[in-house]
Amino acid sequence: MTSVALAEVKDDLSGYLRIAVEEEVIITRHGKAAGILIGFASEDDSFG
Repeated sequence: MTSVALAEVKDDLSGYLRIAVEEEVIITRHGKAAGILIGFASEDDSFG
């Protein structure tokens, strides 16, 4: 699991999506967990 500040995610979303394929990315705002980014290994893994 990787933890990263929202500002960093905004600067490099595509990079964090690549990381999210392998592990969950916790997004923080002001040092507190604000969300989670979970990637899909393939399009078949998506919800729809």
